[in-house]
Amino acid sequence: MSDQINVDGSRPGQLVLASSAAPFLVRSEVVVVQMVADESAMAAFVSECAAHGTFRLYLLLENIRGSHDATVLQAYLRIASQTGAPEADETYLASIGLFGLRRASSSDGMQFYADITAHAALLRSAPIHADGRIVVSIRPHHAPPQGAPISIGRMRICLEIYKQ
Repeated sequence: MSDQINVDGSRPGQLVLASSAAPFLVRSEVVVVQMVADESAMAAFVSECAAHGTFRLYLLLENIRGSHDATVLQAYLRIASQTGAPEADETYLASIGLFGLRRASSSDGMQFYADITAHAALLRSAPIHADGRIVVSIRPHHAPPQGAPISIGRMRICLEIYKQ
């Protein structure tokens, strides 16, 4: 029996708050990924969380492919600077261990869910970038070997609400 998947790739009961527009490669440097925020989903996030309070927030990386096993990526949420400085403030979200990546790359690639619920208040209340985008930076903990980039097909932030 397989899990049900919605047309947008999310699971039933999940609301996609933001999604990257295109695949991206991770090499040795930081990759800054701009995710388009869904304004109606963000509004629902704020209201549903206030009404029900029981939810999980996930950072989802899809179709991850690469030829080097045991790579660890770190994800950071970039928030528009509160001080007016041109650079953004960053908050650590999660580490993503890509164990078995080489084998997963021979099929549909690897999927990874990171529970980022602990950062929900920051995502809900902090000023997002002026253009309405949510920005996440991805850093390899150790640079992959030369010529062995990691490809990520899509990155999303999803909300799962548990109604009681």
